[in-house]
Amino acid sequence: LVSLDPKTGKKVWKTERKFKTGKETGDSYTTPHVVDVDGFETIITFGANHITGHEAKSGKELWRCAGMNPDNKGMWRTIASSVYTDGVIVVPHGRGEWVMGIKAGGSGDITEKGVLWRKKLPSPDAATPVARDGKVYLFVDRGKKRGLISCLDAKTGNVLWEGTLPKSPSTYYASPILVGSQLCLPREDGVVIIAEVSEKGLGKVTENKMGEAMIASPIVVNDSLILRGEKHLWRLR
Repeated sequence: LVSLDPKTGKKVWKTERKFKTGKETGDSYTTPHVVDVDGFETIITFGANHITGHEAKSGKELWRCAGMNPDNKGMWRTIASSVYTDGVIVVPHGRGEWVMGIKAGGSGDITEKGVLWRKKLPSPDAATPVARDGKVYLFVDRGKKRGLISCLDAKTGNVLWEGTLPKSPSTYYASPILVGSQLCLPREDGVVIIAEVSEKGLGKVTENKMGEAMIASPIVVNDSLILRGEKHLWRLR
């Protein structure tokens, strides 16, 4: 884990994450995120079967949590990132088959006390879930259950509701975003799905055909939705 000075590009600090793993299980494509935990600006990162929390200022490891691969299986590379809401880190793992909830914070190895739940649930393999207000929205990005959305309580792992998006053979590589009450989910075939979500479940779903392949994740800037396709960059208001 490396911190760089944005003005000069010089290295501020570097922290090694040294964990023994099986073949390909140490490969990680996840994105770290920065949150306030126990009064510390903390970098949370996921890879090599571990979630680690680091002090943002120095890179010092504050705590670590294992338990994502209890059988030490190989080929469990990590693509979908962990998410954070209401003091809980939710970690999709096991190639889209498992999800874990971890109470952030503490010191040292928090595996025994920090793991709140671990369940075998259909979840994304490549696309990162969405977390907000104590809830996590998982969706299946490939395979037979592609398009299944599950809303979970972050602290308990209980499934609050499920819904299904329109069927398609195309994979979701982009990570969805939640804007207000609308989930935005670009699909590889160039269809951008906008789905209403509420306490009651999945609401109105619309399909928007952009006409070219899409694998980049959407973002919102002020009042605009930014989408990146194979050939074009769109700004939608």
